[in-house]
Amino acid sequence: DRGRALVLTFDGEMDSHYVGTRIYVPVKPFTVYRLAARVKADAITSARGPMLAVAGLKGAETDRTHACELWVAGEELRRTFDWRSTSLIFSVPEACEGVQILVTRLRAKRLDKFIGGELWVDDVVLEEMASSPPPPVGETAQQGALGAAIGALSDPATSPQAEIDTLPRQEGA
Repeated sequence: DRGRALVLTFDGEMDSHYVGTRIYVPVKPFTVYRLAARVKADAITSARGPMLAVAGLKGAETDRTHACELWVAGEELRRTFDWRSTSLIFSVPEACEGVQILVTRLRAKRLDKFIGGELWVDDVVLEEMASSPPPPVGETAQQGALGAAIGALSDPATSPQAEIDTLPRQEGA
């Protein structure tokens, strides 16, 4: 046992749009990041499962020209499974000054919409993968930075997966 993990318990009686677990983190524009965590689920039932997600921060909600339009959601976590890694990669647009890292669950629009079960989240890591100068005319920041990140991922010596694979495993939780 390595200590503590976040545990979310859903009672099966509501179609929750859960957004209660979040943290705000500063990031650099034109940079690609990888958000990774270890997760475990017990009997998560529903058409929609909880997930890790990243939302951009900046600007007034009423002024779309100054807003950071960034939303990346990871895989929906459902059913029962033991501890395993999950991750998502995102590129920060120029307009972003920060991101909100969330454990969230979107409302379902189907009959099996009520959510029950438990989700554990542990060892959350945000790592910078690649950065690039502002993009040339005609190319978006996301295209240039994601290309650099894909190149870094193809090199086994610098692969972020190698770091996650070496993390100690939590037993019996």
